Parts: sequence; structure tokens; C-alpha cells
Amino acid sequence: NVINFSVFINDTFGTQSQNSTLFTVGDIIVPVITQVFPLNGTYFTTSSIIINFTSTDDGAVGIRAGTADLYANFTGTQKLNQSEMNWNSTIKQSFNATNLADGVYSIFIIVNDTGVNFDNSTNITFQIDGTTPIIQFNDTQYANGSNVTRNSLLLNITLNETFLRNITFYLYNGTPRSLVSNFTFTTLTLNVTFPGLGDGTYWYNVTVFDQGNLTASTDTRNVTIDSTPPVITLISPPNNSIYNIVSISQGITFQFNVGENSSLCNLYYDTQLKANSTSSLNS
Repeated sequence: NVINFSVFINDTFGTQSQNSTLFTVGDIIVPVITQVFPLNGTYFTTSSIIINFTSTDDGAVGIRAGTADLYANFTGTQKLNQSEMNWNSTIKQSFNATNLADGVYSIFIIVNDTGVNFDNSTNITFQIDGTTPIIQFNDTQYANGSNVTRNSLLLNITLNETFLRNITFYLYNGTPRSLVSNFTFTTLTLNVTFPGLGDGTYWYNVTVFDQGNLTASTDTRNVTIDSTPPVITLISPPNNSIYNIVSISQGITFQFNVGENSSLCNLYYDTQLKANSTSSLNS
């Protein structure tokens, strides 16, 4: 701004004198960054993002005011990445960041006006995660369709994910299937035990979400818990039966009932295995 400064003087005789001078006052108003995108803590699943900012200077729309500089650690070290010459006050400006690998990035913006006044944004951190999680059951776990005798199930998984949001273990049973229990964790958890389970068939799977909301699940497997021993009743021959030599030579038939469906029944005589039935036995 150019200012005209004048001085007038009068003496007692009415004589008047005047002296004027011109001087320039520099720009002393500091520009202010009012908005930056992305917000701190934002997650993206794409490798290219647009970084927006808005800054004001003198409050005038469209006034051109110096430069805007983007500092970022896109290459590993935080340094000047891009400059925008003659940014416009109160009008949204943009920087383009492309081909970013998965990782955590930090940026800030500095704006300068023609009077060399400046303002800088706060440090903003965001993450790129465009990789879907990889999750599967540990090969040492139960095979699909297994039978176990314990009344608890231990689920064990392997997971490849850097930016975990949560992971949930699900257990179902019944027809139609209904949820028995589930456990959700926000930290890396690879093992979960479902305790106190009754006999029956159960289905289970595990689902994971990352910070970019990408998700993956294991296959759904089933396992049958049978912790109750079968009850067997010998029907014949009666206890303490007596056979003559002729009847023994003709063979002795043993009849029995089993309290549940079974696949194998063995006959022992004087602690030695003498015969077995391997066909399906109905209770």
C-alpha cells in the first residue's frame, strides 16, 4: 500500500507552508491455511490421492499470493515434494500424489505470500493399504469333518496383514446354523479357544478387516464333538453260561446292544481280541 503523508504549518502572520512525502507499507498480513485434505489418520486403498488445501490472505477471493509447498516422506525422507506457484486465496488448491506403495505417510504444507509472510499446516499422517488380508487355518488344526472327544475347540490361524482393524472368530451349530459364540480382537490374535461345548457338530470360520476396510475370511469347517463313551449291553450268552463240547464246536453267538451309533465293536476273550464288527452299528 502507498501512503501520502503531508504536513501543513501556519505562522501568526497567516503564512502557510506544506510538505508531502510518499512511502510504501509492506504486506504484514500472514496467510492462514484453513483446510487440508486428507485428514489426520485417514486410510486409503488406492495408490494415488489428491491433497487439497485452502488458504486465505487479506480475505480477498482470488488474490494471487506467492507459493505453496508440499513437504512429504513419499520417498522415505520428509522433504519438499511439490510447489504451487501463485496460489489463490480462499480457492481450493491441489497436489497430486501418485504410485504410493502401501505404508504410512506424513505431509505438511507451507504457504507464502508476496510479502514473505507464511503459514504452515500441522503434520498430517495417513496410510495406504491396498492389499487384501491373507488368512487361513493352520494346517495342524482339525481337518474338515473331524471328530474330537474334548469339550472345547482351539482355533489356530495364520494371517498376513500389516494394518489390522479387527479379527473375529465365529462358532455355529444346529440346523439351521445359529451363532454359539464369537470373539473379536483389535490386536493380532491367532489362537482362540471355545470352552464348555456339548456334544454335537459345530461349524467355524474367521473374518478379518484391515484399516482400509478390505476383508478376507477362512473357509468354513465343521467338527463333531463326542465326549460321551458309548454304552454297550451284552444280551447273550447270559453271564456264567455253561456249554458242552458239542455246542462249543458249533460256535457261540454273541449278541449285544449299543447305546449310540458306532462304527466298530471288538470282542475280547481272556483279554485277547477274538473278533470285531466293522460295519455301521445302529443304536
